[in-house]
Amino acid sequence: MKRPLIFAVTAAMALTLSACSDAEDDSADDNGQEVPAETDEGTDDDSENGEESVEEPENGDNGAEGTSDDDNGTENGTEDEGTEEDGTEGTDEDGTATEEVDLLFFDEEAMNMYRESRTVTADSSEELPVAAVEEWLNGPESDELTAILADEGVEVQYVEDQNGTAHISFSPEVTNANFGSSAEVGFLDQVAHIMAQFGYDSTQFLLDGEIEESLFGHSDTSEPYTPDDDLEHYDEIDG
Repeated sequence: MKRPLIFAVTAAMALTLSACSDAEDDSADDNGQEVPAETDEGTDDDSENGEESVEEPENGDNGAEGTSDDDNGTENGTEDEGTEEDGTEGTDEDGTATEEVDLLFFDEEAMNMYRESRTVTADSSEELPVAAVEEWLNGPESDELTAILADEGVEVQYVEDQNGTAHISFSPEVTNANFGSSAEVGFLDQVAHIMAQFGYDSTQFLLDGEIEESLFGHSDTSEPYTPDDDLEHYDEIDG
């Protein structure tokens, strides 16, 4: 009877040990599953951190803002260019060509000629020679000098450059002047000296656009005219 009892006890102990072993295995399995769970949590944390890293390119927004600043700089540059353009427009509106010239006039006895310095202005440099002759036609500022074509109503029609020679055309009223030979030479000298100050070597006189053999019947005006004396030959009188 003892052997069956011993066998029963032994079997019970074996079952108990087997159950304990299964429990430990289950516990080990549970522990093994917890590790992947922690790994998943770590992955989730990493994913969240990764998403935060992806969000960091919000600094790119700052970069975009920097680009916006650059755009503002460009706009400011455009404004600067506009200022320069304003400046250019002001010059076009107010900037007229200016030249200081010496004009020759006879004294009251029409014996000698003297210089007067005058500043002339025009809309462009090309128009300065005409403006200078028109200023000469207006007469001297000094009371000691006299205009050779006073009150004749003469107009300067144009001045053209023909290979370094000034072609200057007067209106027909110029022939109304009653010049002697000395006055005629004085007229030619006074006009030719004005043209010389604008770089012309000689002056061709025209009457209403046509070359005349003689404007006043004394001197030959069919060819370009060059004065005998330099401008510095004449004394200057202040206006």
